[in-house]
Amino acid sequence: MRLVPRHTLRGSGGFTLIELVVAMAIVATVIATAAMAARLAADRLERAEGLLERQRAVLSLKDRIALEPLFTVHSGEGRWARGPYRWQAKLLESGSERRHADAEGGGAAAGLFEVGLFQLTLTLQRADGGEYRYGWRAVNYRLREDGR
Repeated sequence: MRLVPRHTLRGSGGFTLIELVVAMAIVATVIATAAMAARLAADRLERAEGLLERQRAVLSLKDRIALEPLFTVHSGEGRWARGPYRWQAKLLESGSERRHADAEGGGAAAGLFEVGLFQLTLTLQRADGGEYRYGWRAVNYRLREDGR
């Protein structure tokens, strides 16, 4: 029987310990990079969904505020999907509408309405105690009280 030295069996197949460690390090780096990219994408999606929800709330609340008689109601509050909100109106300019009745009677009498330009501010409270603020201008009118 002939004895074969051990060192000749080594080259017959398989990986060395160093090769396995390097391969595991590469795989771990790829997995970590993929996990970070997935987390970043999830954060961006969450922010985008929050922004979309706020924009929908603002549009809905702006429509609701537009129905308020701003000459007499200067502020209000309520709740939106994620917490309380409040709004405030400040009269910037006021004047009389000067339309005259047409021959068919379809127009308004001269000076029948008082028209006002308002600066509106909407504040949405966040769950963490912060707030989002939105501002815009709106025109509102009312029937003149003096009848002129």
